[in-house]
Amino acid sequence: YIIDSLIVPITIEKMVIGNGMFNDENITSLHFSLLVRLKYIVIGNDCFKYVREFVIDGLESLEGVKIGEYCFKIDEEERDDGICRITNCPNLYQLEKGDNSFENFQSFEISNLNSLQSIKFGYICFDYADLSLKGE
Repeated sequence: YIIDSLIVPITIEKMVIGNGMFNDENITSLHFSLLVRLKYIVIGNDCFKYVREFVIDGLESLEGVKIGEYCFKIDEEERDDGICRITNCPNLYQLEKGDNSFENFQSFEISNLNSLQSIKFGYICFDYADLSLKGE
């Protein structure tokens, strides 16, 4: 699995990304689907500023996602793009996003997260988004 010249083994169980990482304007989408053993995703503050499509799909081992402050945010303006989708992760029980992350995204969808127990959003997350929570 390659992210801008970073090679990540598909057997990784915990991915930790430090503050201020991956803010290259050529990185516009981030998909987590091939990391089948991944249990935790931790993203520091001020990361992935130009990413407009963030997708986690089908990670059966995933248990927790924690995203820091001011991530996935280009500017202060309302925009008509930006998709955050987290689906089909049966063991995900915790989802946390820090202040001002995904602020100007237009869509936030979570579905088929049967073990989800906790969702925590900081101040001004998904300020312009249509929120969709789907479950049984």
